[in-house]
Amino acid sequence: MALAPRLDLRQSQSLVMTPQLQQAIKLLALSSLEIEAFIAEEVERNPVLEAGGSEAAPEMPLGERLELSGPDTAERSSDDGLGNDRHD
Repeated sequence: MALAPRLDLRQSQSLVMTPQLQQAIKLLALSSLEIEAFIAEEVERNPVLEAGGSEAAPEMPLGERLELSGPDTAERSSDDGLGNDRHD
């Protein structure tokens, strides 16, 4: 057996916890009041940021907004756009 030059290629996957992913995970665990406080702190720290509400979202808690949409609206929206062409 003669020795010959050889080239091997290996591929691997790994998960990396980026700073953005860490921040997103931290924010998902916060309550709405804690998120508002976090946003206020960030706006205060960074003069480039502006605190402004979305015109599309009324100034009411999320729970009340969900009640206004009703349960049948949520069911319709989950069925729409899924590509289900089933006709019973």
